[in-house]
Amino acid sequence: EGLLVTRAPVRLLAGTELVGSVKSHSSIVLEEGVKVSGGLFAEGDIFVGKNCRVAGNVFAQGSVAISHGAEIGAAGGTKSVIAKKRILLGGGVKVFGHISTQGRGEVLKA
Repeated sequence: EGLLVTRAPVRLLAGTELVGSVKSHSSIVLEEGVKVSGGLFAEGDIFVGKNCRVAGNVFAQGSVAISHGAEIGAAGGTKSVIAKKRILLGGGVKVFGHISTQGRGEVLKA
């Protein structure tokens, strides 16, 4: 519970439920089915696995990849997915807000 801040890469294992946010000076990986009640902030890349739920913003200085069936934010709210280099979205991804990158964006086939 709370804010996890680290210089090391972060990996949340499948099925983890985190009440709070994650800030990494490296990268963040969420395995399948992870739930985060806050946001994700990384100096590197962020990978959000299949069927994950992130209630807050997703911000990366590198790239963001969001796998099939994942949801960012919730209906009635506005959250953002922002990546400096690239954003990749899998099929069935829901983002309740804005998606922005200075680089390339792509929706992958299911």
